[in-house]
Amino acid sequence: MSADLRAVYTILLIDFSYAVNNCSCFMNIGDEPILVLEQQGEKRDVVHDIFYQHFLKEAGL
Repeated sequence: MSADLRAVYTILLIDFSYAVNNCSCFMNIGDEPILVLEQQGEKRDVVHDIFYQHFLKEAGL
């Protein structure tokens, strides 16, 4: 994976998600996006654990 793509995952999971009041993250695969996580403030609800673990791995976390 390129360093740029790794940076995108890291920014999404660490910087952006905590900088906003609400955050929803989707995996765009197939015909319909799949909800991976929702976050309100510090509370993160993981809806799809397999994709979430993939995001963490790709971010190097």
